[in-house]
Amino acid sequence: QVPEIRRFYGMDHGGGYDIWRKTAALATPFNFDEVDSEWPKGHCVAVRITSEDPDDGFKPTGGKVKEISFKSKPNVWGYFSVKSGGGIHEFADSQFGHVFAYGVSRSAAITNMVLALKEVQIRGEIHSNVDYT
Repeated sequence: QVPEIRRFYGMDHGGGYDIWRKTAALATPFNFDEVDSEWPKGHCVAVRITSEDPDDGFKPTGGKVKEISFKSKPNVWGYFSVKSGGGIHEFADSQFGHVFAYGVSRSAAITNMVLALKEVQIRGEIHSNVDYT
């Protein structure tokens, strides 16, 4: 398994220059004064998607998920740990998704998030905090 592990970490079999280069880069101190600073280019907000019932005090719910539909856009990106046809176990963590939205201002990022959440479709036996928006 050693060759597979070395490939996984990007190391060639015999060591050589590639390993020396990576080791030297790790051992070289970084001088922050020599680097040009970059200013932030906008704002990002994040929302956790959970299987909780907003009408029951956000109590976690479990069950089958018939459909999850979410489409990323240039300023909105998301991922889910469950797909259509899957399910969420009653003893699992209730978070099963994350959505991130970017905007040139905090207000623009929030607007992008709200618009994206209105398009999220989650159908099945579970309840979701997306229903709360």
